[in-house]
Amino acid sequence: MVTETWGATYLELRKASVNYLIASLAIESIKKTECAYVFRSSKLASHSDVLSKVEKKLNSTDKNELWSQIASYQKQMDNDIKAQLHEFRLKTDEKTACGMLSSFAINKFLESQSDWHKKLSN
Repeated sequence: MVTETWGATYLELRKASVNYLIASLAIESIKKTECAYVFRSSKLASHSDVLSKVEKKLNSTDKNELWSQIASYQKQMDNDIKAQLHEFRLKTDEKTACGMLSSFAINKFLESQSDWHKKLSN
């Protein structure tokens, strides 16, 4: 019974870890666009800091899988952010589009960060 509980808890932590990493990738992708100015004085953890924290909590198999996929996650996120920014810019000006995109990314980041911390304490 203890093993099953630990297993379920670890799986939840692994899922929360991936969500946290993806949220940090979204912010890194926004920093590569004309919206980078939004994050100039940001106090949010950088993607490399998030990656460092998360990988310390994963087993070696999951770390290896993460490292093998991180580049493709980043490329996909870069493409998704560019596409979403383009969609927002069709409907509004650049600053408003940057604000909308950044607000969404920040909210997702903070939500996933909070969830990750909760899973750590379980």
